[in-house]
Amino acid sequence: MRGRNALRTPQLTSLISASGPLTDQSQQRIEIRISGHELKTLIEEPPSNDELPAYSPPTQPLPGSLSTTSAKTEAITPASERSNCFDEETREAQQSGTLVNDLHSAIEQNDLRKIKHLLQEGVDPNAQSGRLQRNALHQTALHNRAECVRLLVDNGALVDAEEGKGDTALHLATWKGHAEVVDALLTHGADIDRLSGRDGNTPLWCAISKGDSALTELFLDRGADPDIRSSTDLLPLHHAAVSGQDKLCKLLAEHGADIHCRDGEGNTPLHYAATTGQKSVISVLLHEGARHSDVQNQGLSALHWAAHKGHRDALEALLDGDAEKDLLADSATTPLHCAASRGHRACVKLLLDAGADRTICTASWDGNSGTAAELARANGHAQIASMIQFYTGLK
Repeated sequence: MRGRNALRTPQLTSLISASGPLTDQSQQRIEIRISGHELKTLIEEPPSNDELPAYSPPTQPLPGSLSTTSAKTEAITPASERSNCFDEETREAQQSGTLVNDLHSAIEQNDLRKIKHLLQEGVDPNAQSGRLQRNALHQTALHNRAECVRLLVDNGALVDAEEGKGDTALHLATWKGHAEVVDALLTHGADIDRLSGRDGNTPLWCAISKGDSALTELFLDRGADPDIRSSTDLLPLHHAAVSGQDKLCKLLAEHGADIHCRDGEGNTPLHYAATTGQKSVISVLLHEGARHSDVQNQGLSALHWAAHKGHRDALEALLDGDAEKDLLADSATTPLHCAASRGHRACVKLLLDAGADRTICTASWDGNSGTAAELARANGHAQIASMIQFYTGLK
């Protein structure tokens, strides 16, 4: 019997944002979304070498309604790929003979004397050059020239000006991991919560995408709002949770992030951590007050997700936190149904040992109905069906 919880085929889409510039044309930016029974991996062609993309998380999908339309995590592109994406732009500046490009070259070379001379000659620090239309402050951010920030701002540089792709100097400095430049820009009035015109993400989001705890803490200590949503309706805590960054989850929680925040389908950070098997994150979130009883729009708890995806350690962490083992989702589906239907033997045994009720019947799960044993058998997992049917207790 098929119901509204039946598995659906994930669709590829180009709704993506990636963190950091991709330099390898063979790579793709990946976004994870929770929506339906499965995490959904969304793929988009990579940008050109000189382009600075957005963010990209782990290539594994997330939850929504345990069906195959997927999760909602945006893409996290490895931060290391971002650092080489500016070479072509730099060469363009060096090869051009304009005074503006002379200024940009002087910044790259950290030639303060020449920078001062060019500014005194009237070179506009806000003038942009190259295909990416970057100005002097953008170059300062890219080349880690913190000492140039005040000099440029004092000579009229607009601290929140965007380059051609929509990033400000603060976004660029964050992607590059240049903490001193970030601090200098904030000191001179950069908007700490500015949304990038490229991907709609804040500098804090960029720092989390890089897994940079020092910059994340710097932004939070300087007053960054931890609850600003990304262009895909996720909060920083969702991102940190799905990517397994337990220290950043703790930092965000300690700075007032909403531990119970939800995406468009009602998934909390705990759902995201459970779906990708992030045991340490689950422990942190529960310690910070996350509710294992919270369910998303189809009644699924974090325990349902861990069981459905076969993450035994995550399942154990949730059970140790007193998660309700027989919580009923839509159609009376329990975590045991989820694990049995997918053939996750270790998860099935853990749930049985914890006292999960084998007799509950679901009206519809993975296209079938019945007890956990009946779902396992219907999906070709005869041994698991027998294990459930003849379970005699903890061994």
